[in-house]
Amino acid sequence: MVRVQWQSGAVTELMVPRPSRHWRSRTPVATSKRLAELAAAGLHDEQIADQLNTEGFQTGADKPWTTWAVRWARRKEQIKKTAPDLPRRHPLPDRHPDGRYSIAGTAKLFDVSDEVVRRWIKQGIVSADRESYGTHKNVCWLTIHPDQKGVLNSRAAKSRKRSAALKRGRAKQ
Repeated sequence: MVRVQWQSGAVTELMVPRPSRHWRSRTPVATSKRLAELAAAGLHDEQIADQLNTEGFQTGADKPWTTWAVRWARRKEQIKKTAPDLPRRHPLPDRHPDGRYSIAGTAKLFDVSDEVVRRWIKQGIVSADRESYGTHKNVCWLTIHPDQKGVLNSRAAKSRKRSAALKRGRAKQ
């Protein structure tokens, strides 16, 4: 409540909502308008952040714009995006250029789940090395020697039988 006492001695009381602590860090109106214009023009959130920074706009917390800040401000201000999200990164190939396999590539090769391949690694049946590949960090690459393929094929067949038996058991219940 705000109480105003006038020179005449009269008193006026007003009920005013108290500003929240987030009010100080709210996106400035001019920035919100520019953000809405850029979104309507079909720019991606990453591009909007770059453009706002280039034009000297800052967030309500006086920080440079990031993709996440744009996304948050758009949601808060109910500004619709017109551009689809950009792909985050290229998919990991099934096979490394040097011949090693990824977990997914090994799973496809032997027609088993990724979890079965991880179990083989844990049991020491196949050797695996971790290294980065492009934008992918700490990727597990498996070295599968030609003489191992027979052993892995038989293990894969057993795994598929076990999986089929479990599915049949669940279907009966």
